[in-house]
Amino acid sequence: MYHQPPPNTNQPGFLYVARGNGQNEGKWIPLTDAKDYAVSGALVVPAGAAGFLPPFIYQNAGKLLSVAGKVRAGSIDVDIEHNGVGIAGLTGLNLTNTTAYFSPSDDTFVSAEDDLGPSITSVSGADGLSLSFVFWVYLS
Repeated sequence: MYHQPPPNTNQPGFLYVARGNGQNEGKWIPLTDAKDYAVSGALVVPAGAAGFLPPFIYQNAGKLLSVAGKVRAGSIDVDIEHNGVGIAGLTGLNLTNTTAYFSPSDDTFVSAEDDLGPSITSVSGADGLSLSFVFWVYLS
């Protein structure tokens, strides 16, 4: 039986999970966390405070792995921002009523209490935004 070796010690955020059949019956898995973000109603491009979508505050340290998103109807172009700055590979994302999956093109590390969220750049009759963020949690 193949046993997965321990992770590189330079990669935090792994848990050892055992099946209960002895110390050699487990494997190392990354600890991940998902955060959902939703907005109901009509979506607009923000103009000052009007139409502004507030970010959420992430409570852990870790690495952003992916974002999934869609709208109930219509389409939007959106940038995903980290502390108010667009994340490489997560800008100009087009969302429709079919779930789309995206990953940052560069490592995006977040600290506890960092802001993450969408900034809408264009809208075509869209409403009902849903986003899911997946993080690799760093244990400290």
